[in-house]
Amino acid sequence: MNSIKQILLGVAVSTEPKNVLLERISLHLKSKAQTPLTIVTPNPEQVVYAQKDEHFRQLLNSADIALPDGVGIVWVAKRIKYQVSSAKDLKAIPGIEFMEDLVKLASENGYVVGLLGGRNGVAAETLSKLHNRFPTLKGWAEDAPEIKISNPKSQIPDKKQFSNEARQQAISGLPKNYTQELIKRISETKVQLLFTGLGAPKQEYLVENLKSQIPASPAGGPNPKFSKPLVLMSVGGSFDELSGRIPRAPQWVSNLGCKWLWRLTLEPWRIGRQTALLKFVWLVLAKR
Repeated sequence: MNSIKQILLGVAVSTEPKNVLLERISLHLKSKAQTPLTIVTPNPEQVVYAQKDEHFRQLLNSADIALPDGVGIVWVAKRIKYQVSSAKDLKAIPGIEFMEDLVKLASENGYVVGLLGGRNGVAAETLSKLHNRFPTLKGWAEDAPEIKISNPKSQIPDKKQFSNEARQQAISGLPKNYTQELIKRISETKVQLLFTGLGAPKQEYLVENLKSQIPASPAGGPNPKFSKPLVLMSVGGSFDELSGRIPRAPQWVSNLGCKWLWRLTLEPWRIGRQTALLKFVWLVLAKR
């Protein structure tokens, strides 16, 4: 079941409190659901990118849960006419904190986690740090292959329906049979929470590619390859912070909505990406 959402600049954002969303996920993990539950974390940069990539916008809007990742998204909600009453109490839910909540849930209930993404072993370092905090945590971690995203607009005539062929064309660089091998590993290790940290939009495209190739259960019965329900969450650069490679912003910095500035001081090369914030503000003002 999808969460209650509000459309902000064409992108759907979940408006329920974090505890409600966590309970929804907990129920999913205890169910016999055959379809994976997907979680995305829309932020201003992603919203701007979604204005020019209709396929990416569709991926965000089709997710079961879309966390309002940052005060920028909440700021928009307070300046655009409310479409659902719950938006009045909308609060930011940082993706990294939500991931930590899910890891704690996994540790307490014996769910196996998988960490996929990053380079040079950052996923493995992240899992090690998480295991120090949650000793009963079970799971595995691995780097992700370098992938490229092409513009789906040039491949899909009507720009509304995205076929399996179009999905395959939109993502390139994956090793042969990579997705099937990943599905096999998830199945054999009984992973129930897979966190992908490739950065947007690559991680969302990869999750869609993965989800579209998970075999359907015969006649609606038990899935022989997936005996346990699955949650797929895109977590952006969370691995860098959780592993300790990038110092984590103090809570007061996050509360002020200046985490982007914190990351920029640590990684000046991100300056080009921050122009999206200016475009985001312009989009909001134009909408008003």
